[in-house]
Amino acid sequence: MAVYRIRKDSLFLTELPMYGEKRLGVIKENKFLMKKPIGINVSFGVINFTNFSFGKQNGKQTVYTLGKKHYESTDWLGNVRVTYTDKKSWQQSKFALNLSSSQDYYPFGAVMEGRKYNLTAYRYAFNTQERVPELYENHYTALYWEYDGRIGHRWNPDPVFYPWQSRYVCFNNNPTIFVDLLGLFGTREEARQYKKEHGLKGRVKLNQDGTYSIDNRKTHTSTFRDDEFGIQTAVLVEAKRPDSKSITPWELGVEWLTGTGARSREFEAGDYITELYRQHDFVSQTKQEIAQKIRESAGQLPIKDVAKYDLNGIEGVGKYIKDYSTLATGGKTGNLIYTFLGSHVLMYEVTSVDIENRTAVVTFTVHNTSTMQSATRLPVIGYKEWYRNSIGKVINKLFKSGPGSETEQWIEWTETITY
Repeated sequence: MAVYRIRKDSLFLTELPMYGEKRLGVIKENKFLMKKPIGINVSFGVINFTNFSFGKQNGKQTVYTLGKKHYESTDWLGNVRVTYTDKKSWQQSKFALNLSSSQDYYPFGAVMEGRKYNLTAYRYAFNTQERVPELYENHYTALYWEYDGRIGHRWNPDPVFYPWQSRYVCFNNNPTIFVDLLGLFGTREEARQYKKEHGLKGRVKLNQDGTYSIDNRKTHTSTFRDDEFGIQTAVLVEAKRPDSKSITPWELGVEWLTGTGARSREFEAGDYITELYRQHDFVSQTKQEIAQKIRESAGQLPIKDVAKYDLNGIEGVGKYIKDYSTLATGGKTGNLIYTFLGSHVLMYEVTSVDIENRTAVVTFTVHNTSTMQSATRLPVIGYKEWYRNSIGKVINKLFKSGPGSETEQWIEWTETITY
């Protein structure tokens, strides 16, 4: 992958991107010939290291020219703020970087006047996208969309339509929090809406960068929104975090409270969190309910439902007090994972029934989101819809990223029960 130009019937390599975990910068060649003379230029007390030779290969001397590599420095949103080359100068008894470009942005990507330098030296800028100086310095482009940073809107309609926002909107109208690096769903609601409208199966998954995708483990596919190509479906590649095996509820709480570690955790049979969860009376009661449903249906499938662990209302006050008082005793008077999860649902599905031996195989799944609203929720009043849609929403917006921001947990296991 590179940028080429044709000049007088000759093909020249002009730019070669450099990547690590993400794009680091570009190498600017602007010439077809690779060999240049070696030398050190000295002028006006400044030493410029122009060329550097690092040996011979196949009997020919290999030459590397300093100044071709342009490294980018980005902010927390991935916006390119400063670029500098690998060519350094010796000034005032120390090495100094050679700045090649710099810029500051208004929230939607327009470059600030008086706070920019040599913008044409680097093609990538706001939201990591390419700048189009032929149109305007605040115009950015990708393969299937054009974006104007002055007005904060696309030129062309988004291929993915949501009833609650314009098809010309970018970053969910909140560019200080959201980015469109991959075009993933910006909110859980967007992903759920698309999943419902298109009849997709799978989980709405919170990704490490705060965006969402729809992951189907049975088909091993992941569906996400790409602003260049629209809705995309790719192969789902998962790697379980090794520390999920032994992590405790205390450590989960610290991870959420400090904003460090995984945004999404998945636990399976044998993991400490899963086995602790299974010890609660709530699971035993749910198994009894499943057994009763199997008997009533004479073992006929499908049998699929949810059981609610609910702290809502007056009847939930007792659970609330017990769960939260467990913190003071270090888990000795209750189950800490239930204290961490709070109100949640336990989904179950009977996958097979052995009528002769009166046994059934059941898959259990828990999904929970941890937010500052849920952690600070008061008994009774904190579970009212008006509270969640007013005070609760304000609280969550204040903790949209960083410490106390949303994380999620999945707990899943399969076991055989008797009925």
